[in-house]
Formats: sequence, C-alpha cells, structure tokens
Amino acid sequence: MKQASLILIALISCISTSPATIQAALTLDSSLETLSQLSNANIWHSEIPLRLHLGCGENRFSGYVNIDYPPSEHTVQKTQAADVYANLMTLSMPQNSVDEIRSHHVFEHFDRQNALALLCKWYNWLKVDGTLVIETPDFDASIKMLTSSTYSYEQKQSVLRHVFGSHEAYWAVHWDGWYREKFKKILSTLGFENITFELTQWQLTRNIIVRATKKVNRDFQDVASKAKYILRDSMVDTSSSEENMWRIWCQLFDNALNQ
Repeated sequence: MKQASLILIALISCISTSPATIQAALTLDSSLETLSQLSNANIWHSEIPLRLHLGCGENRFSGYVNIDYPPSEHTVQKTQAADVYANLMTLSMPQNSVDEIRSHHVFEHFDRQNALALLCKWYNWLKVDGTLVIETPDFDASIKMLTSSTYSYEQKQSVLRHVFGSHEAYWAVHWDGWYREKFKKILSTLGFENITFELTQWQLTRNIIVRATKKVNRDFQDVASKAKYILRDSMVDTSSSEENMWRIWCQLFDNALNQ
C-alpha cells in the first residue's frame, strides 16, 4: 500500500510539472520591436547573451533564440524547433544588442536586395565583437561539379537541386549563389572583419560556412549606401536601361531595409 501511494505521488508530480517544461512558440507582432517581445515572453533576458538562430527549421540550438516560419508555412518539416515564429525580414532589434547571428541554409533564399538589407540590419544589431555565421550551398564548388565529366546526369540533378532549392513551397527557392570570393567582397565592404571560411560536404552537396566579426560601429546609412553600390556589381553594363534597373534594385532594397 505504501509503495502504491509513492508511485501515485510520483505520477501526480510528473503530470503537474510536465506542462511547465513545454513552452509554446511566440508569434511575433511585426509592428512591435522584437527584443521587448522576447523579453516579455521570458524567451530572453538581459543577463544572458542574445544569440539568434534564424531559420532554424527542425534544428534547435541550445543557448539561442530559435526563429522560423510558423508550421503553416512548412510542407515537409515534421517537427518544430522554434522558440519564435516570424518572418525574418520583419525582425527589428536595437543597435548593438545582439551577440551572435547564425543562419544555416537560409540566406540563399533571399534575393540580392533582401540579402543585402539583412546584412545591413545584422551589422547594425550586432554588438562590437559580435559574430555573424552564415552557411549556404557553395556555388563555386557546385558549378565545378556540374561542368565535370566525373558525375552522371542523375548526380548533376541532385547538385542542381542543392543550388536552386527544393521547390516544394513558395519559399523553397534559392535566389542567389554564394561563394568565398563573393562573401569576402560583400562582407568586407559592409564593414565586417576577421572573415574566415569552412568548406563542408554531405553526399553530393557542397557547402560553405562564413564567419565574420563586427569590430566597430558604423553609421547605418553609410552601410546602406555601400550595399547599394554593391548592387551595381550585378549590372551587365552602364547603359541607361541597366542604370534604370539599378535604381529599381535600390528602391526594392530600401523597401526591404524599412520592413
């Protein structure tokens, strides 16, 4: 009887404490500042470093605020790892508030204007000595595989999927290609320093991880102006039609920057 009572008490204890260990993900209000919402929801507090894992998918990183689209936007993903549901373009943080920003196989899903707008925002959010970590498909290594006679037609289709995305959802498209030279040119132009690279592979996928550091505060508008200058690298020539194209890109960049 005593043993049965002890078992019953233990079961009641488990039932009463289990809900407290499960916290539903916060859906951010894009009209409000992000940091205060994280604090109010007890997802983050000022005594601990603020590390953002953006586009977390099914991978939950301990010690990070894991952010992703809500389940309604996913088609294949079976589990949810996010602490926060949000559109990454609408996040807003104070200057010098974030210790680390990390994204794995997310950045390639943004077109040139949006990607540059994100880099400008991230630079502004990071504290001095804050770290940026981005992993994308390695476009350079993938192209070399596609032009090699070593791989079969079927294998090259797998490489192409890795380069251009899986296409099972509206967001599952890769809008741009990233590789060592491009990362180094763009990140250094925007002010990042201590840029290092790591090349990885899994089956037929070739990937690149870049790490960079913010060492000094820079005027946000100056960083944004440099980003617009970077957009000119994608012009075919300096004809009037290409100049008009660049101005449209700049307008789209401004729109993204102000989201």
